[in-house]
Amino acid sequence: MKHKFFSFALMALAMSFTFSACGDDDKDERKDPDVIVPDPSPNPNPDPGEVISSKAQKEVLEQTAMNLLDKINANDFKPLADVVEYFKENIDYKRRYNYNTYRYEYTGIDTEAMQQWFETAVKACQGEMSNNVQRDLYIAANFTGRFVAGKTEWEYKGASDGLEFQFTDQNGKTCVLKITASDDYTKVHIAEFDNTRWEWEGNNQIQRRYEYVVAVPKVVNVTFTQGSNTLASANVTTNLSISGADVDLTKDSYEVTANVEACGYQIVVDKTQYAQGQKASASTRVLKNGETLITLKAEANGKLQMDKDKVQLREAGRVAFSADVLGKVQAIGEIKSVDKVINFVESVSDAESDEERQSAVDNCNDQLNIGLYYDGKNTRQAYVKVSLTPYRNKYGREYYEWTPAIYFSDDTSYSFQEYFDKTYFKTVIDKFNYLISDFEDLVD
Repeated sequence: MKHKFFSFALMALAMSFTFSACGDDDKDERKDPDVIVPDPSPNPNPDPGEVISSKAQKEVLEQTAMNLLDKINANDFKPLADVVEYFKENIDYKRRYNYNTYRYEYTGIDTEAMQQWFETAVKACQGEMSNNVQRDLYIAANFTGRFVAGKTEWEYKGASDGLEFQFTDQNGKTCVLKITASDDYTKVHIAEFDNTRWEWEGNNQIQRRYEYVVAVPKVVNVTFTQGSNTLASANVTTNLSISGADVDLTKDSYEVTANVEACGYQIVVDKTQYAQGQKASASTRVLKNGETLITLKAEANGKLQMDKDKVQLREAGRVAFSADVLGKVQAIGEIKSVDKVINFVESVSDAESDEERQSAVDNCNDQLNIGLYYDGKNTRQAYVKVSLTPYRNKYGREYYEWTPAIYFSDDTSYSFQEYFDKTYFKTVIDKFNYLISDFEDLVD
């Protein structure tokens, strides 16, 4: 079986990313990216100049969306896309069916050297059998080496401090994909991968158990260079505090930071945390050439439990989020209890009167505090509620759909479909569709 170029890269990445970790955290330095949700009550004495009409807010939303889309250009990624396309068509080892000769033909350069290296690397991870139990330790240090694309095959060029692949692009420039991992790691037993099987030893059949442990590095770096230019890079740092040798999501804590860059764009995961099956939070920014385009934060409380070796969500509590676009528009909100909202939604189907249904809607809205703000100010300009819209199916039976609506300080309200109508926002919608089309053309 032939292993393609990116299969090896993916293997190395998976080993590094899946449970990328170090040992115990310094708890004094842990800071949750808390979402600060303003008081749901509108400012009782707002500055008259801060209150914006529903129509004016449409203009703000439209202009902000246009400004954001203007800053994103599919052609920015063309240098990277061109290299990937060249590799796919000229270097990637693949099988194609020739309808003229009625035979399969192989194109690209052979990966036999990679296949042999990979098998050797896997064998280096296999432990000795003791008492019919074999413990395999998969460590990134065993998957290092340097490969260079020759005219007909990949050539192994010896040791490296990571795993790297080198080839020459359509313009004669040297391209290098390199993956490195730190020596600082934690051993994590992945019980789900373990297996027990019967094997023959001479005339006797013996039951043997194979256990798998991943030695996970604290820091992983990935770079893709073209000549002296770095087209893409990623740096991921993960701290893992585990209660034992096995992964237990009800007891473990994780913390991840990441910095991914490509062609002038940057995704920064300032911090993603998961704490002992009770809280998860994340803070992420999207930038272009150093300018922050979008900032996202979210956090959720709940409780996980183990049920027959499977993790299940026992409680779903508060969920909060904030989103900022270009510093102009902020959406900030919370659901005070996800479990309660789910219960209120489900109770509608059991309701026997309009009063009961309306009570469910009112109770659901009591759990919502979602507002719209501008320019980073604390004046809530609009907020979100839900309502029930009645419909009848083709058999004449009445049913209800939950409909989100946006409410303004001037006592006007609109359903999302009414407010974000395709006519008013046609220019934004068309521009977005054109952008998606440009990206599709780029990757095609």
